[in-house]
Order: sequence, then C-alpha cells, then structure tokens
Amino acid sequence: MVGDNMKQLEQSAEKAVEREEKLKDKILNIQVKFKTAEGRFEYGEMNITKLNQRIDDIEDEIFREKLKIKKVADELGETLMTCLLITRGSQTVDTRHRI
Repeated sequence: MVGDNMKQLEQSAEKAVEREEKLKDKILNIQVKFKTAEGRFEYGEMNITKLNQRIDDIEDEIFREKLKIKKVADELGETLMTCLLITRGSQTVDTRHRI
C-alpha cells in the first residue's frame, strides 16, 4: 500500500512537472508575442508621428501656394483694371479727335 501511494505520488509529481514546463513554455511564448506586438506598436507610433509631420508640411505648402495664387490674381486684376482704364482713356481721346 505504501508502495502504491509512492508510485501515485511520483506520477503526480511527474505530471505536475510536465504541467509546469508546459506553462513555462506558454509564458515564454506569450512574452515573445508581447515583445513583438510592442515593437509593432512603437513602429506604428513612429510612422504616425512622421505622417502627421508630413501632413503639417503639406498644409503649410498649400497655404504658401494659396498666398502666391492670391498675389498673382490681385496683380492680374490690377493689370486688367489698368488696361480697361487705358482703353477707356483712348476711346475718350478718339472721340474728341473725331469731333
């Protein structure tokens, strides 16, 4: 009877050691997966920061281009107005000469 109890205890101890080893392997596997996920997260964060900076740069560039377009449009408007005034002035001069 004592011998049977010893065998059962030895078998239980072996099973416990096996379960412990399996659990240690699972823990190591989970730790590796966690480190990998953590690395992907940090890489993703870095990419988001770079993309946000690029967006800011592009928005600044768009703003500068809009200012240039407005300046050119204003100059064009002034030039057209000058042309109209010159044209009207020459029409007035032509009318005086006709009389």
